[in-house]
Amino acid sequence: MSKVTRDLTLDKLVSSYGANPLFTRGPNGISILSVHRDLPCLNYHGLTAKIESLINRISETSPDMKMSLVTQELISEFSEKSENGSVAKIVFLNEKSGKLRLIAQGDYLSQSALKPIHDSLMKVLGNIPNDFVMDQSSGKDLARRFTQNGYCVSYDLSSATDTLSVKAQSYLIDLVLPGNLGKDWESVLDRPFSYTLPSGKTGMAKYSAGQPMGFLSSFPAFTLLHHVVVRLAYYKAYNKVPHKSKRFYAIIGDDIVIGDKDVSREYLKVVKDFGGNVNLSKSWVSNNPNRSYSEFAKSWSVDGVDITPTSLRMFRTSLNSWGELPMSISRHWENTQQFTSRKKMLTIFQRFFAKEAKILVDLLPIPPFLGGFGKRDHIPLRDRIDSVAIRLFIANRILSCFTTITSHDSVDVVESVSDISDARAKRLALSLYLKLLRDKQGRWYQLIRHNRKSFLVWATSNDTPMSLLIDMLEGLNKELTFSLRDTLPTKSLGWIRSQNLRRKEYAYLPQNQVNIDFAIDALKSVLDSNR
Repeated sequence: MSKVTRDLTLDKLVSSYGANPLFTRGPNGISILSVHRDLPCLNYHGLTAKIESLINRISETSPDMKMSLVTQELISEFSEKSENGSVAKIVFLNEKSGKLRLIAQGDYLSQSALKPIHDSLMKVLGNIPNDFVMDQSSGKDLARRFTQNGYCVSYDLSSATDTLSVKAQSYLIDLVLPGNLGKDWESVLDRPFSYTLPSGKTGMAKYSAGQPMGFLSSFPAFTLLHHVVVRLAYYKAYNKVPHKSKRFYAIIGDDIVIGDKDVSREYLKVVKDFGGNVNLSKSWVSNNPNRSYSEFAKSWSVDGVDITPTSLRMFRTSLNSWGELPMSISRHWENTQQFTSRKKMLTIFQRFFAKEAKILVDLLPIPPFLGGFGKRDHIPLRDRIDSVAIRLFIANRILSCFTTITSHDSVDVVESVSDISDARAKRLALSLYLKLLRDKQGRWYQLIRHNRKSFLVWATSNDTPMSLLIDMLEGLNKELTFSLRDTLPTKSLGWIRSQNLRRKEYAYLPQNQVNIDFAIDALKSVLDSNR
């Protein structure tokens, strides 16, 4: 394995801001609000010491990544042991295809310890040209080109994340990251998981192979091992290590397409060696020399032509909410490469969305990333939209993300400490959440001025770098879970709102406060009520 990973190693660990599952559900409540409930359970199962061991090893490798004083105080304060509660949960999510997907819910302390490894592995994946987790459209295009050039195979891995060796992933972490973190990483993930089946039956389980998807680092560790499997297959086929830039395959997690026949044959053997299994009945193998086809990232191609069908579910949603229509139509156009005329689109709009027809027509030439249809014409983008409108669009998205993050339900905060009678313990239990809010005041958030109008004025100033606005939006977006992102206004509505603001020059904007003092005051009132 070491031969095919030499060009993938990192000299030091990385840790980017955000992306911690702060507001997701943990095993005993909302992640950041239930640390005081998690710790007694972790202590009972001997996991707290393992988490501290991982954090200490990370600190030895990267001295700037140390356990915070707040966390140390929490571990010291809530040192009792209790078997009431869970150290991890498995939940079952219904997929659109009818299958059940298993997701693991981890505690805040474990997730925080795993985050530097997660970020570092994601950086390794970002350096691999054949990894398309962050750019799925390019991966789909590469798969399409494989079918255009000849041989192509799309393998279906059966329960890959639950079967591929976690020992191999642990060893791989030691190979690509500094500090020999693999053993400690594996020990933090090794724990009992409580579950409730859809039938209502409850129980406990442990992973005998694979690792829990839902814990930070699990997905990139698995994906990296998948890359190593393909590289080993190439090495066995040609007796040499593939050049890093050689694009003979594409991977997104357990999704894979290979454009090399010899490598694809060896791949089946290597996967088996690592404990995995390929379901050939669900795989697409181009045995016909005159016909090549692929399935990758829910996209299908035959002989260089994308034949992916348009989702009827998406169109049904669009008919109920016109704000979703641009995304549905633009994806349909992208898949088929066939564009409907402006005149015909106007007829459709007038029939189904009479009140919004004019607005929808205006959105036709706007790019999809700004909430439009992306209809191609001969007018340059700079002539269709101006920079102020784009700035307003980004600024409004920033405000929406900010409001979603900071307006956490005060009922949840109160409930999280309802079983604590001691004022000091109650304050300490909420200390991580309070620290989070204060950190937000000290980072980009001081740029979100005293009220919404002044922030938008600042955001549209030529003195404000566009790159700063984009960084703010990306940073805030990382902190939102997928469920919270779904609560944001659609991009189409955001763009229209920005256009209206542009025309009216913010004249009607309310002077409402957007700082987070209210959240801190709410916390103080909770704490003071118990004095």
